[in-house]
Amino acid sequence: MSVFTVEERGVGRPDYTREISSGEIRPGYSLKYNQTLLAFVVSFSGVPSSFSWFKAALATGAMEHCVNGATGLDLPYTIPTGYILTMVSGGATLDQDVEIWLLLQIPPIPIAQRHLCFAKLAGGTPFYVPEVISFSSAPFDPTGSLSFGLDLQVTNLGGANMEGQVGVYMILEEVGTPPLPKTKTVKCKHCGHKQTVSIEVTQEVCPKCGGLTIYYSMAKYGGRG
Repeated sequence: MSVFTVEERGVGRPDYTREISSGEIRPGYSLKYNQTLLAFVVSFSGVPSSFSWFKAALATGAMEHCVNGATGLDLPYTIPTGYILTMVSGGATLDQDVEIWLLLQIPPIPIAQRHLCFAKLAGGTPFYVPEVISFSSAPFDPTGSLSFGLDLQVTNLGGANMEGQVGVYMILEEVGTPPLPKTKTVKCKHCGHKQTVSIEVTQEVCPKCGGLTIYYSMAKYGGRG
């Protein structure tokens, strides 16, 4: 039997902290340098809120648009030329029967393929998909040659005012084009006033009415893949 000495390299268990942290929301995924995260969300509530994506409870038969959480503007969102868009997760929790449609505003595409049913749920049924699901602009526009609009519409099919939330998160990916602008146009949720601010702004007091609106800062999602 041979006896020999080996060099000790470390003590204790491996440190997986960074891997666990980066996978808390969607395991194994982080943003690359040419990718931007978009949050298209809407919360219906009878309680007033300064968050840009909160709206009043939705009446029976009414339809509302999701909101770009970074700006407070209602969809449709215009995908700029030179970019492709891919959905990475989506979910809905609402207390009435509901229908949610994803609409692409691309005239050459047949209307049946432009109107996509994202979810149709019975009241109180939660819906969540924490992984890439079947929508991307890449199959019909792999080079990002088109600029087109994307809309998410929520319709209350129940018998009472609807409360709850819808959230859809997408990756906007650059295809050989300059970076996105460093500013954004935001909308005051109280009076509708629009102004240009830094892309990193998360809250703004309206110079017109004095109301506070809270926005997402998608610029913070800058992980490197």
